[in-house]
Amino acid sequence: VNSKYEIIHLLRELTRQKNKTIIFSTHDLQAALSQADRIWLMLKSGLMEGAPEDLMLEDAFDLLFEKSVVKFDSRHGSFFMNTPARGTVSLEGKGKEKYWTSRALMRAGFAIEDEYGKTVIKVLPGRKWSVDSDAGHFDCSSIHQLTEWLTKSTGDQL
Repeated sequence: VNSKYEIIHLLRELTRQKNKTIIFSTHDLQAALSQADRIWLMLKSGLMEGAPEDLMLEDAFDLLFEKSVVKFDSRHGSFFMNTPARGTVSLEGKGKEKYWTSRALMRAGFAIEDEYGKTVIKVLPGRKWSVDSDAGHFDCSSIHQLTEWLTKSTGDQL
């Protein structure tokens, strides 16, 4: 993975230093989104082109996955599986711990809402999590423990 991105970075640097255009064909959407100045996106309805951010704002990449179990999150530029919903939770916290907690919760099938619902998860300092729900209170020290407990204890009741 490292070498692939180093080569893509080198190609990008060549375009800057030598004032040249490099056409790079890839199915690696993450690489294209992070490094390309322009993307030509081939859809069933035709060709779309533009800066990655412009295509994101037009929801162009969502069209690639509209009938798939794979979904594209145009807000974050990432992929996820369309997991059956288990319920809704509220998530308090900040930083990368909150971000990765939300990713794991969504992967496990939990929708995250801003309003406080029946299940409130707090991301605490020192990589600790606290859950309060109708199923009780639970403290844990890993995201894995958190999602496992939610799935077993409250997943079908939220």
